[in-house]
Amino acid sequence: MKINSTTLLIVIIVILVISIIGVIVFGGKKEANNQGKEPTLPEEIYGLSGTITSIGEKEIFIDALIVYTDGSNETQSKRILVDENTKITTLEFPKITAEDRNKPIEQPKEIEIGFTDLKVGDKIEAIANENIVGKDEFLVKYINVIKLLM
Repeated sequence: MKINSTTLLIVIIVILVISIIGVIVFGGKKEANNQGKEPTLPEEIYGLSGTITSIGEKEIFIDALIVYTDGSNETQSKRILVDENTKITTLEFPKITAEDRNKPIEQPKEIEIGFTDLKVGDKIEAIANENIVGKDEFLVKYINVIKLLM
């Protein structure tokens, strides 16, 4: 069966028109449903990750990554309080050389460090005993300094 160029052109135009209508109808509804709505937080959050921006006597301030239920995110400043029960650690990864590739992989070791070992610019994760949704400051039970391997 031979299709002439006029028939082919009409088929392409019809497909394009149907596609455009579909985008307008279904895409428009999606925008209308989200328009004007504020993103919402999960009901419970017990930990945050962020970068230390300043350090006080028994507190640190971080720029924390806040992730909403719709997948969007933003950075917010949070005040992290520590006390004598707060455990502060970092992970030490074993150095792996070419000769080590046939050996069993060693697990990283958790090393306990002190509050004075924290530095502005450190990437951390902070875990609290309580739900911290909506709080700008909270006491944490655990801080882990995240060392990026380069």
